[in-house]
Amino acid sequence: MTDVFRCVVFAAVSSAPQAAADKDSIPTQIERARAMIARRGWEEVAEPLVVPGQTRSISWLHEAIESVSAIAGLINLAQERTIDLVVCRDYDRLARRSSLLAQIREYLRQRHVQIYALDKPVEPSPPGEMGRHNEGQAAAAMIEAISGVTAEEEVNRIVRRRSFGMNAVMRRGRYKMPERATPFGYSRVVTNDKGEEVRLDTAVPVPEQVALIKRIEDLYLDGYSYARIAELLNAERIPSPRDSMWMRPTIKGVLKQEFYCGLVMWGYRRRQSVYDEESGGFVRKDQYVPIVQELLDRTGYLPNAFELLEYPEECARDGLIIADGEHEPIRTKKRQRRIYDEIARKRKMGGRAASTDGFCYLFSGLGKCGDCGYAMGASRNYYRDKRYIYYWCTGHRFGVPCENTKWAREERVYEHVMRFLMEIARYPEAADLHLSRQSADKRAELQAERETIREALRRLAAKRSRWDDAYESDVIDLETYGQRLGELKAQRELLARRLSTIEAALQKSLAMERRRADIMELLSDIPDVEDRAATKVFLRRVLEELVFLDGDVQRIVLCDTS
Repeated sequence: MTDVFRCVVFAAVSSAPQAAADKDSIPTQIERARAMIARRGWEEVAEPLVVPGQTRSISWLHEAIESVSAIAGLINLAQERTIDLVVCRDYDRLARRSSLLAQIREYLRQRHVQIYALDKPVEPSPPGEMGRHNEGQAAAAMIEAISGVTAEEEVNRIVRRRSFGMNAVMRRGRYKMPERATPFGYSRVVTNDKGEEVRLDTAVPVPEQVALIKRIEDLYLDGYSYARIAELLNAERIPSPRDSMWMRPTIKGVLKQEFYCGLVMWGYRRRQSVYDEESGGFVRKDQYVPIVQELLDRTGYLPNAFELLEYPEECARDGLIIADGEHEPIRTKKRQRRIYDEIARKRKMGGRAASTDGFCYLFSGLGKCGDCGYAMGASRNYYRDKRYIYYWCTGHRFGVPCENTKWAREERVYEHVMRFLMEIARYPEAADLHLSRQSADKRAELQAERETIREALRRLAAKRSRWDDAYESDVIDLETYGQRLGELKAQRELLARRLSTIEAALQKSLAMERRRADIMELLSDIPDVEDRAATKVFLRRVLEELVFLDGDVQRIVLCDTS
């Protein structure tokens, strides 16, 4: 067997700027490798494999094959048995993590392919002796392992330094949004007096786009849905941020963008290796940090910046930072909160109950039966060319026995509600009294539910103890024991999440003065009842719930605007 190695050159850099045409890193790596191959009398049998600015901080070989074409090409050459040696500058050119380097090395070793690092050279074994455990291969394996650990520690050190630096920058309010991530409404490129384009460090508002953003806000707060706003903008042939059609997610993104109110957020997601059931292996995906994922699991929707600010300790633990940026806001924080509140209310009501397009029922989505607790439905009846609107309990649809069979007419409900609101508008102390009673009732309900959940958790703990005793006494086998413990764990996690939500609600400040001020501001501009869409939006900003009994309103719950 000849000692002439069939070689392939492997060159890599970690970022796109390093791979630019005016940079010498990749050409220098290839030139050094080819010089070594020529000097040793080896043979280059394939074109160089190049990673032109791509991370190799990957943990699993199948991920690297999917995302890095050069590694996929190396694996193919090894599988075809067309090479004996991979020549690279150092082992970290192949992988930045010790686990990935070990997998690549083992895959190549099984196919009699060796790695030759120019900066840490170890004499390769002759091709005919590959597979035998000699001193050269042992030394190469040891150096590769040390190099893999060193490369991984270097990556971790860079990540730690960047994280520390970004934390300091964010906390000083010096964070500058990257140009590629600059949101619609801002620009990092302006034209000076000479007609030249100038790139700025800080994003500045674009007046035409700002005016469009404010129009979208006004339409949404006037009761228009995402789809309806998109339809109006498309009908006027107004281009979207990507010069295409406006869609519901685009409108939603404009409304939820915290950057517009002066806030910047860093550390919302982390790129991690997670197990993918479809592929049967680990893949690299963007994952929400624990506090965001916890709130998502608890509420069913992604938390906004103001909700995350209520958990400072958890955010600090996860490296999530929310701070004021250096850019000029185009939306006040109060208006941003109002938009978030409107999104939350529409989410809570859902579907047609939140719609104000076409004919709308004023109290749909707000009513609840005072007897069975089910939602109140709405319908229209006509008598002698006059329209009457009624609200009725939907419990019978689900077979629930309910004695609240009397329908409530919308005109009388509206008069009842407006008398109540006018009394609050005339006597602010009445608002304080009502809100204090309402808060006390809500706290009593939450405390009762908390005790119920705690009792359920105690029962689960006792049940766990009984299953432990049954398993230790050989009453049940290991499979049954594991299945029962899995069921108990799932139940306990659900109860624990709900208990955490209740605890957070109980600890939340009542903010009585602020709520009264917000309600008074809303009552200062009551729309005409003939404008049903505007009236419906107004009622949803003031009311949280109406309890119906015997054809009338039994209880009115004002919105918690805190």
